[in-house]
Amino acid sequence: MRATKKTLTEHSLANLLVPNEHYNYFECRHEHPFRYQFNNFEMINAWWLVEAAFLAYAEPPFAEPRFQDAGLPNVKFFSGNSTQ
Repeated sequence: MRATKKTLTEHSLANLLVPNEHYNYFECRHEHPFRYQFNNFEMINAWWLVEAAFLAYAEPPFAEPRFQDAGLPNVKFFSGNSTQ
């Protein structure tokens, strides 16, 4: 299966900050589902994890619907005194 090339957004500080309201999180998720059966590096899985990591820094009201739209309904956020 060949991955679809994603158009990059404009290079700006605003596009690197969370939440990026103009970014389409988990775009093409239906064409490239997470591959649970793999236990080695898989580019599609790396893409899913990058998307999730970016959203992990957003506030839950922004992030939760995007996770749910991607088919990840059970999202739990936590906070602590150190790295989250």
